[in-house]
Amino acid sequence: MFATVTNMANREAILLPRLADPEDADAVHEFRVEIRKLRSILGSCAPLIKSTWLKIFRSQLKEIDTQISPLRDAHVLFNRFNGYPDTITSNNYALYVALESRLNQAQIAFQAHVHSIEFNTFLANIDLASPKEIHTKKSEELVYAYLEKFNRDQWKSLKTKVRNSKTPELHKVRIKAKKVRYLAEASIPVLGQKIAKRAHTANQIQTLLGELQDSKMMIELASTSDILELEKREIERIEISWERLKCKVLK
Repeated sequence: MFATVTNMANREAILLPRLADPEDADAVHEFRVEIRKLRSILGSCAPLIKSTWLKIFRSQLKEIDTQISPLRDAHVLFNRFNGYPDTITSNNYALYVALESRLNQAQIAFQAHVHSIEFNTFLANIDLASPKEIHTKKSEELVYAYLEKFNRDQWKSLKTKVRNSKTPELHKVRIKAKKVRYLAEASIPVLGQKIAKRAHTANQIQTLLGELQDSKMMIELASTSDILELEKREIERIEISWERLKCKVLK
């Protein structure tokens, strides 16, 4: 379990040099995912961890997430626009300019943060040469019991949110699915492959509802009927897929 956390810190360290390239959208996305995974897992397992730096480190992870999210969102919207048919992109040059400007501003802001004192303090906590060893306060048996119960409770909570979900609340379902997925994936070394199915289903929820969120973000920015119509059709497709996925989760 805790080897997984150390491996995630190593993964962040590997991605750091690529963040120097503001146009490397994949590095930005992967780094944010690792940040969110690490923060979520450390929060879920806080009762097990014997560490004085945990609270500070999770706070730093949250701050990094806050700084990198506008850049990731700008990448998503800019690439989404460029994926439209030529007939749409050519008729929406003003939106292209606005999205490009938004991306450039987000790149400048994040690069400034990467060179800040706060970010370098964060790097010191990762300890690139030899990542911190995370000790548990509990025996292996108690760790297993804790993770098994916590995963089970989180899965039940996710199912309840899915069952009671309405369209305006789906973003909350997605956030819950992330937490379930991250914890389940990190628990596989302890609990075994029996937890992998939950991780896979939670990932499906997260991915599908992420697509819904992207469409809604573009609708908020667009003003022309061609983009609005295209995104509304995309939302209709996602909502149909969501009903099917709901049935799979709840059966």
